[in-house]
Amino acid sequence: MPTKMRWKRGWRYYVECYENVLAMHVPGQLDTGYRLDVMRFSSLALGVLLVTCVPVLRTTASSMDRSYFENHYVDPPPAPPKHTEDGRNALRLEYYKWPNGVVPYIISEGFSAQEQAAILEAMNVLQQQTCVYFIPKTADQREHIRFVRSQWGCGSAIGFRRGQSEPLDVTLDTFCLELSGAIQHELLHVLGLFHEHTRPDRDEYVEVFWDNIEPEFQQNFVKGSWEYMETFGLPYDYGSLMHYPSFAFAKAGTSVTMVSRWNSSYPLGQTDGASFYDIQKVRYMYPCP
Repeated sequence: MPTKMRWKRGWRYYVECYENVLAMHVPGQLDTGYRLDVMRFSSLALGVLLVTCVPVLRTTASSMDRSYFENHYVDPPPAPPKHTEDGRNALRLEYYKWPNGVVPYIISEGFSAQEQAAILEAMNVLQQQTCVYFIPKTADQREHIRFVRSQWGCGSAIGFRRGQSEPLDVTLDTFCLELSGAIQHELLHVLGLFHEHTRPDRDEYVEVFWDNIEPEFQQNFVKGSWEYMETFGLPYDYGSLMHYPSFAFAKAGTSVTMVSRWNSSYPLGQTDGASFYDIQKVRYMYPCP
């Protein structure tokens, strides 16, 4: 049960009980080896169902800066050349992977020492849980990413772009730089992950209220295609770092743009860091030797 609550700069710090979101309605799929030690359900005043007491940091809808998800929409990756032997899996799993799981990077000017450290830490968090490596770019490496300081908004392309002569920019503003989870979000895009709520099968798990979405941002909720997306047979992850919150791009006077079909009050997305299934997807894409 939560033992402490206090407010600071729009954040709520508390000891809460939680579990991987999918485990709640997929009996027998609790994972006790990854940030989980399931004890019992509890319910907070915020209406969040949680399991396992651990210290965490969460945002609330009112405190979450819109720039965190404002610029995350990116177009589907360009179609790869159709000369692979096994079309679908090869197209989805191989062509957009960084060779050998190595992602060369440069950090452009404009970041403070503290912000640079935050970027390095976010890369390190993902490296420790997967078999990908972010390394400083060398002169002989062409394809690479470049971290760029943004005045407002965060964004990145999805996956490796073979033959790309220009760097793939990862833009980060002040808000995102204060959240390791936000930086990790963009890095997961770089590695090839799409937004969870754009999975081709998402309508089985969430309901989208199109009339509540600001028209210019409805494209952010368009489902992807199995032609270039892969779920690796993993459950839909309501708690994915790659999932929009329920209030994303809501019109004035409306409250939600998307809810869980399992429980309409259930929270969507989070900003703490890559979820268990986020990491599993990366590990499927970039298998350890």
